[in-house]
Amino acid sequence: AAAAAPAPAPDDHPMTLVYDQTELPRGFGKALEVAGNITDGNGFIKNCGIPQDVVDYLDKNATKIKTLGDWMANHHEYHNFDVEKELKEMEATWESSGHQTCHDDHSMQDSMHDTMQDSMHDTMHDSIQDSMHDSIQDSMQDSMHDSAMDAAPDHESSPPASADEGCHAKCHAIKQAGACAAVEFAACKWEDEDGEGAACWSNVGNDPCPTSYDHLHEHKDEEEPAEPPAKEEEEP
Repeated sequence: AAAAAPAPAPDDHPMTLVYDQTELPRGFGKALEVAGNITDGNGFIKNCGIPQDVVDYLDKNATKIKTLGDWMANHHEYHNFDVEKELKEMEATWESSGHQTCHDDHSMQDSMHDTMQDSMHDTMHDSIQDSMHDSIQDSMQDSMHDSAMDAAPDHESSPPASADEGCHAKCHAIKQAGACAAVEFAACKWEDEDGEGAACWSNVGNDPCPTSYDHLHEHKDEEEPAEPPAKEEEEP
């Protein structure tokens, strides 16, 4: 008797494939014929194999055959996979190779691999772009803040040198109303306190600048309220 021909060895591809029809739902071979427009769905499973993660999704549940298309459309590897085109090419390759392989340069595995690579490239590109944008934004904000803080004093509106102690020194160095109002915890205020023009003044006097709003409120609570002016006696 003639010896039986050896079964073709599985293709050497990194993706794990399942060739056993019993691992798939009943009727899946017929579904492949309809979706992929191929001639022999069960033969395709036996000869070309089905990716392991597709088998895992189906879990031998025939009702999941109807939802497989939606699952693939939302899958990071399969969302661009053209079922009819790829399955027909693989079946044709199986025949043209003398029943040796289903996978040529345009195989299902290569298409899935390319899709995954594109997805990873897009993700990395977006991440790098976001990182660069955030770094530039942070650098610009820090530079603008430092420039405002380091501005040279304006001698025309500078308060007396004796007041430049504690938080006064920080506030008086600021020469722009916006930068003055932006100091943390309302430590500074933009007012004309000495009659020589508006300037940035400390809200806590010569004390250190507040590190919280509670600190600011404590300083204000400690200030003694101004005594009301004495009433002038009315002439009889």
